[in-house]
Amino acid sequence: LKYGEQLNGKSWRLSYDDWGSKENEKINNLFMTGTVGSGTVIIQKSKDGRNWNSSMGNGYLGYRYTTDFERCYGSNNNILLSKINVDEIRNGIYYRIYYAYEVYQEATNTYKNYMEKYELYLCNNNLEYIKIINLSEPDDTTIVKNAQNGETVEKLKLYGDLTKTLTDGAQTFTGFSIDAFYNPTVKINVKHNGKDIKEQSKYTDHGKYEIQLTSKCGDEKTITIYVDKNPDYSISAVYFGTNLLHGTRIWDDGAIPVYKEDVSYCINSVPDYISAFCAG
Repeated sequence: LKYGEQLNGKSWRLSYDDWGSKENEKINNLFMTGTVGSGTVIIQKSKDGRNWNSSMGNGYLGYRYTTDFERCYGSNNNILLSKINVDEIRNGIYYRIYYAYEVYQEATNTYKNYMEKYELYLCNNNLEYIKIINLSEPDDTTIVKNAQNGETVEKLKLYGDLTKTLTDGAQTFTGFSIDAFYNPTVKINVKHNGKDIKEQSKYTDHGKYEIQLTSKCGDEKTITIYVDKNPDYSISAVYFGTNLLHGTRIWDDGAIPVYKEDVSYCINSVPDYISAFCAG
């Protein structure tokens, strides 16, 4: 609180203020708290920073307060006026803290009234809570519940173990979604092949995605994901062309191919990943 700096060395001291003891006496024409005494602390909170009529718990609507603060709590500031729950941190919460008090200068017999105001915003600033989820391709799988009783077969869509969190630079064949449930305050901007696109529930178009994350506190992070919608053979051809190995094959009866000594393998150039090279 600022009043300590204002009073030190200026012969001012904190005074007992009886404002609020009379009916309808409000602090700053806003807050009905009763007698200010050695200072009144008032707390408000808001979801959007504009509407300050949020419930403060225990029947308090719009604000909570404590009076005679310096005398009762000045030595350790140990008083709980508002609890912050998990959902408030997840969704972000604005706080206002007011401190009203009176000071007195004996030499001039002068009284002055002050009201300090503090505003702050609390949220989860951790960008790691934003998850990029790989989409699974559903496979049609036929299951018989009880063949002995002659029950009809059921066709279910089962998902394999492809679903996982993708990290920067990852490639997916099925696409991805962005999970911001645990940190919805983060601003998310997505570029597809270098162009800004609108937010989508799923991102499945072929190409390069750059996901820019910006927290309310200004921290930034970029995640790059590649979606390759080619069929399996085309995917292989991107890296290895029509053949991985180049040479004369001399034996073809078995699981392992056999070539002459002059065999070599080549890997094509893939932008942002590798440069082309061949080895023998």
